[in-house]
Amino acid sequence: MSVVGYCFSKIGLSHEERGIPCQDYSGILKKGAWKLAIIADGVGSCKHSDIASKIAVETASKVVNAAFPYEGDEDFLALIRIAMHSAENAIQNYALKNNQDINDFHTTLAMALYNGTDLFYGNAGDSGIVALDEFGEYHIITSKQNNEYGDVHTLAERKFEVGKATFKAAAVFCMTDGLLDWVVPKSLHKHKYKIHVPRASVFVRPEFWGQNKTNEDEMIIAGKKVESELTTIVNNLSSGLFEHQQYGDLREGNLKDDLSVVVLINTNSMIDPKSISWVPLADLTVEEKYLEHWRKLKTLYPAVAKKKFIEYITECNCQWNEDSVFEFASRIWKMDSDSTQNIQYQQPNGDHDQSAFQNSELQADSEWSYPSMAESVPKTDSSPKKKRGFLSSFVDKLIGEDNDNSENE
Repeated sequence: MSVVGYCFSKIGLSHEERGIPCQDYSGILKKGAWKLAIIADGVGSCKHSDIASKIAVETASKVVNAAFPYEGDEDFLALIRIAMHSAENAIQNYALKNNQDINDFHTTLAMALYNGTDLFYGNAGDSGIVALDEFGEYHIITSKQNNEYGDVHTLAERKFEVGKATFKAAAVFCMTDGLLDWVVPKSLHKHKYKIHVPRASVFVRPEFWGQNKTNEDEMIIAGKKVESELTTIVNNLSSGLFEHQQYGDLREGNLKDDLSVVVLINTNSMIDPKSISWVPLADLTVEEKYLEHWRKLKTLYPAVAKKKFIEYITECNCQWNEDSVFEFASRIWKMDSDSTQNIQYQQPNGDHDQSAFQNSELQADSEWSYPSMAESVPKTDSSPKKKRGFLSSFVDKLIGEDNDNSENE
């Protein structure tokens, strides 16, 4: 087998703007015919999470190197568990030794042990692992570990997901959540193909399996080209160019966060790059995109979902007044309750304006026309904002009514 790879951890644009260091850390360990891909994402709200992610990667790598079993599935699985426990132990020891609060040292950790066919893995948190099998199908190997409020279960909670892939892998890559959510977007969760193949191909390029096999040095160069292309994509996003002809909506995932990836590829795999399956998802209408965002908010923030959705619509359509925002939100909520995404939005006067839907272009002179998602989403950090002044009483009343209804039920 010939397994080659590359890795990088790139500081996020949002971190640069706020003067925060890169909180990701990644690496590759070579052990005979095997390679370990390992990645950690420090929790953004923790003061020393950048130190935690580095300790996690370095400690787990040292344990794998020192205790490598070479054979036996149970031994490999046990090794991964021991490495993950050791990583968290090392973080706690560092905090105690330096008289620091352990709660300032939270991180995720994902690792993949790969020899060109067999793939063992471990995960703690919302980073993840994706693999490509020898028949050209992508697989999501791990599940994201978040609670009902969207908070991540970190390495410290020791809720490790450890296992072995049930197929022969031609390539595997570990990603932190900003990239993972872009390559495995929520928009594809009901699609036949859960992996956005054009985006995955940014990292696992078909030419890696060409007639001229990619060697270690060439793979390092390829990794730098990938990082450069990713920088261009992020710059486009920052400039307000949300739609890409090949990669689609650049706002999926969080490409302004720290971005880390570790890629391992068996260049001797018999895979035919042309066999990698992909059928693009049909473009959503503007209403369907808002509906999708509403359902996401409803899942992540059930207690305040309506409040956040009102704020989101307001930010996307600053020219709309309070009544317009509420009426549009009500239409989306009705779409959700009716379990259909085909309801046409009617203007208040009852006249249906088809021009508002053609190419989803914003009709600047019409208060009731629909904006395109590319133009309507604010060109700022997408983190939740505080509600605007003119909506304060309106939103409070809305939430109050929901609470009253819940009590009556």
